Amino acid sequence: MLTTAMFKWWYTDGWKTFFNGFLERLSAVADQFSIGTLFKTLFYPFRQIDSGQLVNASISERFQAFIARTISRLIGACIRLVVAGTGIMVLALTVIIGFIANIIWPLIPIAPVVCIVLTIMQVVF
Repeated sequence: MLTTAMFKWWYTDGWKTFFNGFLERLSAVADQFSIGTLFKTLFYPFRQIDSGQLVNASISERFQAFIARTISRLIGACIRLVVAGTGIMVLALTVIIGFIANIIWPLIPIAPVVCIVLTIMQVVF
């Protein structure tokens, strides 16, 4: 009776719960890296120190501010691209591991039986 209930749970509710946990992990990874937001803000300045307007500034000060903002935007783009790339790789790895785990899930209950049969047959790997 207990074995029947375990198999029933394993192949119905257990598998559903396991898959929903996978979807939650996937959502958590996507939320952690915020890849969409990183691409939306790709060329925003990165921690710009002086972002005020130069109203009565000389041309050299304005040019200096322009260069500083441009460099800040390039640094921000590089950092955001690295973080987004890392996020995409972690997301892909999570999908691959989840896919493999969902394929292995139905095989786990029969693994002890297979191991016992292989031991009786004296199969050596």
